[in-house]
Amino acid sequence: GLRKFYTGFDGFIARTVTYTTARVWGFLYFYDKLNHDPRRTARMDWHIMASLAGGVVAGFVSNPVDLVYTRMQVDEMYPEGYRRNYKSFLDGFLKATDEGVLFRGALANSLRIGTLACSMTGVYDWTKENFYFHLGPSYLNRLCATLLATVVGVLASLPFDAIRTRM
Repeated sequence: GLRKFYTGFDGFIARTVTYTTARVWGFLYFYDKLNHDPRRTARMDWHIMASLAGGVVAGFVSNPVDLVYTRMQVDEMYPEGYRRNYKSFLDGFLKATDEGVLFRGALANSLRIGTLACSMTGVYDWTKENFYFHLGPSYLNRLCATLLATVVGVLASLPFDAIRTRM
C-alpha cells in the first residue's frame, strides 16, 4: 500500500540532514582554506578541490546513516528469514552498531560523493557562464547547466555507487 512508499522516512530525514550539513560544511571549510581573500574571483580548480574534499568528508560522516537507511529500504525484498525488521531508524542504527558494520563501504561512499560533487561543480559553473554568452540572461542557463552537470556527475559517480551498494 501507500505506507510502504514511506518506509524509512525517519532514515531519509536523518540521511538528508547529515549528508547535506557535512557536504556544505566541508566545501565551505576547504574553500576558505584555499581562498584567503573572499573578494577574489572563484577559481575552477579551487572549487573542484574543495568539492572533492567536502564530498569525501560528507561521504564518510554520513555512511552509517546511509547504510541504515539503505537497509530499511531493501528489507521488504529479502525472504522472511533474512529480513532485519528494523522498527525505526534508531533501532536500525543500534542494531548496525552491535554488528559493527557502520563504516562498511565508507571509502566507496566517500569517493562516490566526492566524485559527484567535484564533477558537477566545475561543469555547472562553466556551462552556466558560457551559455550566458549565447542565450543572454535567461532561466535556460541554469536549466541547461544543471542538466549537463547532472549527466556528468552520474557518469562519474556511478561506478563508486555500484561498489558501495554491493558492499
